[in-house]
Amino acid sequence: MRPAAALLPALVPAFVAAVSAPGGGAAAATYADLHYGPAQLQSLDLHVPEGGGPAPVVVFFHGGAFVGGDKHPCAPQLVAMLAARHIAFACADYRLAPDAPYPAPMRDGARAVQWLRAHAADYGLDPARVGVMGMSAGAGIALWVAFRPDLAEPGAADPVLRQSTAVSAVVTGNAQATYDPADIRSRLHTDRLPRWLAQFYGAGSPAELDAPRFRGPEAEASPIANLHAGGPPVFSYYGHAPEALPPGSAPADYIHSPAQGDILAEVARERGAALTLRTAADTGGWRGFLAEAVAFFAGALGR
Repeated sequence: MRPAAALLPALVPAFVAAVSAPGGGAAAATYADLHYGPAQLQSLDLHVPEGGGPAPVVVFFHGGAFVGGDKHPCAPQLVAMLAARHIAFACADYRLAPDAPYPAPMRDGARAVQWLRAHAADYGLDPARVGVMGMSAGAGIALWVAFRPDLAEPGAADPVLRQSTAVSAVVTGNAQATYDPADIRSRLHTDRLPRWLAQFYGAGSPAELDAPRFRGPEAEASPIANLHAGGPPVFSYYGHAPEALPPGSAPADYIHSPAQGDILAEVARERGAALTLRTAADTGGWRGFLAEAVAFFAGALGR
């Protein structure tokens, strides 16, 4: 296994490099820095394919351990691949810990979906066909949005909050299965917790995460706490071939391990959730993953 100390800081640049090469495809109109909320980081870039009527849209959330990363650049090759299927693509920023701990990043992901629905007519989007996609921490946001109960508030004064947060499909890359220290210990067989996990919950250190006040948020935030039958289909990818994860692994080794995918797949089977698990060994790497992800979205969104 690649020394994963390099994985976390390298993930977003590696993803961008994999999808940013020139690649042709349908033209897309671009709208930069559209604010879906009042905070500086509550903004998104939207790419809408030209012609063909209202387009389904995929909303993408970047990685960065909930404490870093951003939406730039917005994956030009993936934009073109989706546009060729007449699917719009939105890259969303979101508020970051420790200034904005859980549930702020997840709520921002949900609001981005709601904002796009509220403004669908302004940008030529189909509000009935929305998918979500994320890398690492962004994958956690995508899964939270997809599987938590619909956050629509029909009587809200804010028209954005009246919109549904329900989505039709989810694609994840290098997702964490759980943000619960108890699950990490029992399922990944290690008690070595990353500092960003403490920041995500607003704790001062990983040692504080065992305090009773964090038990509710820890259970609620985790993808495996929320997977259920009847939710949208999930396509989950990991950038390394499966390999045994030794007990006592460091966070840098387990955070993007395909072992996380094994946990997601096991829980999905137990609950009857629809989840397809793929690794680099299956797809031939990032480009194969992107081709399969686009085909997955096209099928789920009727394109």
